[in-house]
Amino acid sequence: MQHRFRRMALVPIAGLALIIGACAPQLMLTPNICVDAEKNPWEDVPTTLRTPEVNVIFATDRKAENGDDQPVRYGSKRSEALTFGVCPVAIGDDWSTLVDESTRPTRRRAIPLEVGAAKVRGAFPATPWKVDDAQADKTAALAELQQQFDGAQESFRELVAQRLDESPHKDVYVFVHGFNYSFEDAARVMAGLWHFLGRRGVPVIYSWPAGSGLSSRGYNYDRESGEFTLYHLKDFLRALAGTPNLGKVHVIAHSRGADVVVSALRELNVYYDAKNPQDEKPAATALRIGYLVLAAPDIDWEVAQQRLEAERINRACERITIYASPDDLAMAIVRYLFDSTIRLGTLGLLKLPRQARGNLARLVDVDVIDARVSDGLVGHDYFYNNPAVSSDLILLLRDRRQPGAEHGRPLIKQPNGYWELHDGYPKQVSD
Repeated sequence: MQHRFRRMALVPIAGLALIIGACAPQLMLTPNICVDAEKNPWEDVPTTLRTPEVNVIFATDRKAENGDDQPVRYGSKRSEALTFGVCPVAIGDDWSTLVDESTRPTRRRAIPLEVGAAKVRGAFPATPWKVDDAQADKTAALAELQQQFDGAQESFRELVAQRLDESPHKDVYVFVHGFNYSFEDAARVMAGLWHFLGRRGVPVIYSWPAGSGLSSRGYNYDRESGEFTLYHLKDFLRALAGTPNLGKVHVIAHSRGADVVVSALRELNVYYDAKNPQDEKPAATALRIGYLVLAAPDIDWEVAQQRLEAERINRACERITIYASPDDLAMAIVRYLFDSTIRLGTLGLLKLPRQARGNLARLVDVDVIDARVSDGLVGHDYFYNNPAVSSDLILLLRDRRQPGAEHGRPLIKQPNGYWELHDGYPKQVSD
């Protein structure tokens, strides 16, 4: 193992930007669970959703890079206003071909993912709210800003509610991306995941200002953008929770996005705990968060321990699922750069102390999945790139199955309290 770390030490920081993010513009590999399935995963999809185009709802505090007379394109700069709308993603060009290729382990043809121009539906007032000192009636000015905020919140909820009306399933799936992701990368990942979830509920991305470029400062910029976006993310989650006819909100947070989401939920947990101290899970009740998935989370282990054990962010959702991999080279590089003891996304790489292992295993409503799978050189995007892990994600989000073969989710239980997953899952245990 030592020789591996010596090799990592030779990787320049600029190389980190070269290997994280940058989603390939093709449909993700077919999850194992969709190959030779007893039932067509898209059999119950409403007619209106049987189309190659996926309309992903977005909320972003990225700044638009182009002029008013051009299609909207979001870059990596920060905006003081949270904007929302719809981003179309075309998955191929024919529904029957798409369904056929989506059940094949090896495709006969590539299925491209084409991201169209974002269609803005509204924006929240810029934060912090600005009132001119020269205004005579500052109270009236603040009231006007509050009215604008309330109007934007209502428009956003109407947008989500309209989409919920199109589906018999009333859950919303939110993807929060990680470092070096573009707006388009996030839209592609969510479109692919939602397609393989059987097009249930509503797909949403929360895209924060990441992907500043392939420079030695790119990672540092993205880390601070993660701090910048917290206020807007909290507004987004509160606005989403108030949507009429909403079932649950399931959040998939990847890489650096996991730290962003955990930080926001930590603050919201404190807020709702003060408001409703008698509630067992006050933030989860208020925000309607069901499953929180932390995929390859870029969080220092000691920080994660505080969030999970001391501050109990599991009270902000029904259940937390952590996907970690010992072969995640990206997280190993980050560990080296920041001199972390362990990153949460590579718990299998270095052994936790026995007491810490036991504490993590005993946490209520927290499952740790040790993904012993192949995913190319970097091994950071396995949550959607690897057919075994994406299968488990579907069993969790679509079918709401708990870990264990007795629940139809045959992960391997390890003595350390983790669950283990290998290539070939879910057939590896039952066959």
